[in-house]
Amino acid sequence: MAQTTGGALKVYLEGQSLGVPIFVRDLAGKDQSPPYVLIHEGITATVEATEDGGAALGGGSPVIEELQVDLYMYSKDPTSATSGGSRVESYTLPYALARVLAGAALGTFGTPPRRIYNCQLVEGPRELPDLDDDNRLRKVYTVALRRDT
Repeated sequence: MAQTTGGALKVYLEGQSLGVPIFVRDLAGKDQSPPYVLIHEGITATVEATEDGGAALGGGSPVIEELQVDLYMYSKDPTSATSGGSRVESYTLPYALARVLAGAALGTFGTPPRRIYNCQLVEGPRELPDLDDDNRLRKVYTVALRRDT
């Protein structure tokens, strides 16, 4: 069982046949060649309204945790990009990733197990420039997970 929400999302995405490696936080490594997905967890976490009185009265109000998912891929073949190389960018992968993120059923995470109620694609894919490499594309997704505290 995954110990973090990012780990739970990684396990789910690996089972979706996207054909790219999935990493959590900065575990992609400097030598990882695109395409790959990188998950950043714990961007924000806010407690929902206390319908049950909250923790002070023994309730367990859910938390909305925001995660960022980055898809990296090359625009052109990096071995020939300087001479107008062939295009290797996938036009379907960004939308396939968005489709599986929207409404993903992630189950539980952590010890003791805590439930993830739902996964909502808030925004994405949005393209941001990669400041290190003009040939590398970065598609960014914002995901909100409603989960136990």
